[in-house]
Amino acid sequence: MDEKKLEVMKMVVDREKSISWAAAKLKRSEKTIRRYRKELLENPNADLVHKNRGREPANKTDHELIWDLCGKVATYSQIAALVGNCNLRRYVRNALHKNPSNAFTPYHPVVNAKVF
Repeated sequence: MDEKKLEVMKMVVDREKSISWAAAKLKRSEKTIRRYRKELLENPNADLVHKNRGREPANKTDHELIWDLCGKVATYSQIAALVGNCNLRRYVRNALHKNPSNAFTPYHPVVNAKVF
């Protein structure tokens, strides 16, 4: 944890400064400051880092899968099933629709799921 964050949080823990002041100073939400304070009270030597740091996002796109699908006809549900969860069909639709590189991964929403 950087020195500024630690110094500000020590002031909050010692009740020298308020949670709202710390939130404004560190540009974090008051909820995050409360979490930091709780962690410091439970373990004074705790390193206050975001809990998701170092993990891959749950919705990371598998580019190998996209290249395998090029030139093939599939429904959103079929593509979502290949990703691992057929209930993510709306996520697949949005990901394909918002794709910035349509030249490399063409997308044409013309297939109705009831056709298959």
